[in-house]
Amino acid sequence: MLAVFFEGIDTIGHLALHFERSTDPTSLDSVEVRRYKGINRAYYQIVDEMIGELVEAVDEETYIMVLADHGFALHEAPNYFHHKTGPPGVLVLKGPAIEPVAIGEIEAHIFDIAPTLLYALGLPIGEDMDGRVLSEAFSAPFKERYAVEFIASYDGLRSGRHRGGSLEAASDGASRSAVQRLKALGYIE
Repeated sequence: MLAVFFEGIDTIGHLALHFERSTDPTSLDSVEVRRYKGINRAYYQIVDEMIGELVEAVDEETYIMVLADHGFALHEAPNYFHHKTGPPGVLVLKGPAIEPVAIGEIEAHIFDIAPTLLYALGLPIGEDMDGRVLSEAFSAPFKERYAVEFIASYDGLRSGRHRGGSLEAASDGASRSAVQRLKALGYIE
């Protein structure tokens, strides 16, 4: 499994989306607006190209999952935007057992990603996990052959690295760094 996190999309949205709003050319921020207006669109194009390269590099037996947990919305108040009031995220799945469905046909939540990915990889779902397997996304033959299985929990293994049949917990430093990033972006206090 290869997982790629394009953190820049969220970061640029938080830091530069307000430059997309046209402002009074005599205002103090007009130089910055001229410089950074369009940076969001440009970065999305770059990421789209990178995703395209990754998709071309894999074979038809590879599962591809492209997701965004939220969108952003600009509001009337100057330079005010937030993802909590923005459009919902997007989820695109492709793979050998994925059934084509129309956009919006499957109700999905960010909490459904981990159980769905575990199921696609043939791993059990933690009973203590929020979310569900998006079983509607999988073909009938796949679902008939592979039942959804459960384990009590992945606690204690949640940030692990596989080492020859056992899992080794990630360092506390890595966890602290992740918490600091989430605080800086306003996800947690």
